[in-house]
Amino acid sequence: MGRITETRKLYKETLYEITKTEENWLSFLDSSSWNFKYDFADQILIYAQRPDATACADIETWNKRLKRWVNKGAKGIALLSIENGRSVLRHVFDISDTHSGIGQDLKLWEVKPSYTNGIIETLENSFGNLEIKDTLAEAIYSSSINLVEDNFQDYLVDLKEVTEGSFLQELNDIELESYFRGILANSIAYMTMKRCGVEPMEHFNLSDFELIKQFDSKRVVSRLGAAISDIAEQELREIY
Repeated sequence: MGRITETRKLYKETLYEITKTEENWLSFLDSSSWNFKYDFADQILIYAQRPDATACADIETWNKRLKRWVNKGAKGIALLSIENGRSVLRHVFDISDTHSGIGQDLKLWEVKPSYTNGIIETLENSFGNLEIKDTLAEAIYSSSINLVEDNFQDYLVDLKEVTEGSFLQELNDIELESYFRGILANSIAYMTMKRCGVEPMEHFNLSDFELIKQFDSKRVVSRLGAAISDIAEQELREIY
């Protein structure tokens, strides 16, 4: 079996796994919170191969832009791309697979307590009036809801086209919209809190994610994942 076929198989298997239980889903969100600049398909493959990866880039980016070298023998994370209509593999490496070429540490961004007020203000300026904002976690949750309200319609249209053969097929339009908005807002808020160093499970229960098990076909998970990764990226880039 060729590497491309193997990678495709890994992608499909992981896609099914992540929505089987709430725990699987949160484990995937933990990983994708660090890899929010990647699209959903890449996030799946990074999670499948290196769930602990915190900063991935290709060799050229590490060498030229970040002045870091990939360690000898490090195994790249295989990602799939389409070039000229054909599937090709490209490889990225996690920061833990690299070392500095100039003797400098590379610090990943983190949210310090002193940044909180500035971040809350920025979220409000960018994404509209926040319903609750006494803490960073509340502000993240409120801005996630605002973002979902502003963006979910287009994704919902796509989702409606692919529900056949999944549990979602049984739902009427109002139920489908409610399920979709709920799991979207909770997943985006969870991801954003995680990357900002806020413990999400102090603000959520597992039951807040039980709807994920209803997204039980490749096509519906892909639509949900695309929405989450696009919208969470907007929020996290703003904070970054």
